[in-house]
Amino acid sequence: MKTILSKLKKYSLLLATSCLLIVASDSAGLLSTPSAILTATPTSNPASNITASQDIQTLQIEIEKKKLTVSERALFSAPGSYQRKSNPTKEYAEGEIAIKFKPDTSENKRAEIISKYNGKIRSVLQTGTRILTGIETGREKQILEELKLNPDVEYADLIGVVSQQEIGSGGSGASVNPAPPPQCGTPNDEWYCNNYQHNLVQISASVGWWWNKGSSSTIIAILDSGIDYNHPDLDQKIWKNQAELQGNANQDDDGNGYVDDIQGWDFMGSGSNNQDNNPMDEKDHGTFVAGIAAAETNNYTGIAGINWHAKIMNVKVLGSDGFSFGDSVIQGIYYAAQNGAKIINISSSGQSNYLANDFQQAVNEARTVYGAVIIASTSYNQSNPYNGNCFIGLPAGTSDVISVSALNTDGTDAGTCQQYSYGGVQYQKLQTSAPGENVYSTTKEAGGYTSLGYGQGPATSWAAPHVAGIASILYSCVPTQNQSLKLEIIENTLRYGGRDYGATGWDNKFGYESANLYEALDFANCF
Repeated sequence: MKTILSKLKKYSLLLATSCLLIVASDSAGLLSTPSAILTATPTSNPASNITASQDIQTLQIEIEKKKLTVSERALFSAPGSYQRKSNPTKEYAEGEIAIKFKPDTSENKRAEIISKYNGKIRSVLQTGTRILTGIETGREKQILEELKLNPDVEYADLIGVVSQQEIGSGGSGASVNPAPPPQCGTPNDEWYCNNYQHNLVQISASVGWWWNKGSSSTIIAILDSGIDYNHPDLDQKIWKNQAELQGNANQDDDGNGYVDDIQGWDFMGSGSNNQDNNPMDEKDHGTFVAGIAAAETNNYTGIAGINWHAKIMNVKVLGSDGFSFGDSVIQGIYYAAQNGAKIINISSSGQSNYLANDFQQAVNEARTVYGAVIIASTSYNQSNPYNGNCFIGLPAGTSDVISVSALNTDGTDAGTCQQYSYGGVQYQKLQTSAPGENVYSTTKEAGGYTSLGYGQGPATSWAAPHVAGIASILYSCVPTQNQSLKLEIIENTLRYGGRDYGATGWDNKFGYESANLYEALDFANCF
């Protein structure tokens, strides 16, 4: 039971924010998303079958080259020309380095520095950082120190490995889908009606749904291993880029830098393939995460998602092995925010602080320019030799990210990482916690679909989308269109508008409070 003092503290935080609503102008409003993306009526684009073609990959390479200076273009190496090594025993990508030149560094000098280390440019982040490949394996740290001393280099770093965050098994398909019991209430989804979704009981979803179920105008981006966009409990919820859907094949119709990205983008690529417009899930992890946040609900099928109506943006940043690299996640954050996602869920984490500057810049721009709330899983990997102090990881430790740890089914701490310092640098503390054990969600089996998969956990991968689902409902009901005020109210609600399972106030196991839909709606006056 919360103390009266704790409750007063929570309401004083909301009151302080609400008072700003009286004097603040909404004239600035939310920065507009191109109307074609949200409102255009779809027609039949020949590319709408989402089958990535060689033409699309070739066109995308030309778009990437245009981000470079003339001298640098000769050093460009298409992502599909080599296989990145996502070695789970390493803390960084082998043979790669990130470098950002000072603005006044000449074209020739940039090319000279890159060539000195036999580097090739794989990609350019929206932060201006170049991702170099071809660096001699085993000398990455030595070369990094040399680059840091170069007067023409503003910033250089290694590229951290990131991975999905689950401790136990997950994503295993169920063999039988139970029929809804007689006189099943609302929602009428099979597994909800049969009392399998205990995780929704933990967050008081049924009580919260009496007041608000979300809005179809809100987009949740799932930055993960992709989503099975054909899944029968997800297919009607997948975000579609209407400008591309009604546009021309093999063209970047909306000018966002991605060709035919009709329903998201693959920043990881499959095997040696280039990045493309087919973000199909090869791991089942992203499909599972998406279902928790916003599976189709009250449709007599499968599970109930937390947000009944929100659209799901498919942004693939993890490979088929569940591993990836920090630069792919950073690109995914920018893509999601620039294309209208207001909630960004990242159920992966690195165990190092590599690319911390780029992560911070991406988060800052996603929030302040595009009005997005970013939610990320904390790390759990205590056995990783590079994470001996159990650092919560990036982007979870990045300032202004809502970081999430996992709860067991009884509401106790699931033992996920709690330290928020790395290499002598202090990062943001844990913010909140959510169910991560014995969670049911959407997945795919060989030979056919099931509406359900079972994630034993505990897993912060499953915890984060609970918070994302709640955040997306808050986004549709917080009564202001002023971007900064809306962010402040939602983020404070995610921190303080829950249930306090640990010591009063913040602690390193649960954050400030644990996620709860009903408590969040009450805290934000979303009734």
